[in-house]
Amino acid sequence: MPRTIPTPASRPSRSPPAEADTLAEFLATRRVTERLARLTEQVAGLQTAKVPISAGSRFGGDTLGGTEVRTRTGASIVAVLRDREAIPSPTPGFELAAGDQLIVVGTQEAIAAVDEIING
Repeated sequence: MPRTIPTPASRPSRSPPAEADTLAEFLATRRVTERLARLTEQVAGLQTAKVPISAGSRFGGDTLGGTEVRTRTGASIVAVLRDREAIPSPTPGFELAAGDQLIVVGTQEAIAAVDEIING
């Protein structure tokens, strides 16, 4: 039985690891954004906002859990933007840094309270 030799067109395409990582980050960020937009449309009064961690914030270098924002405000931090990277679903042990942007979901009042706690 003759053997078929794969041609370049029939071989699966492989991206270099760096390119694959960039694509994965882009798709993850896009996915988080799309999910948040759908969630915001579904729940009246729910908003999404970016809360930057200022250089003078006492939480730069602290963990997300150390802020206690979920307990204190009812708002959720669903992602962190750091430099050009999106970190979806950060854990309570995630270490925050000045310059990070927290993606917060909650009421307008809860988001304002998160900003006050983080940067107040």
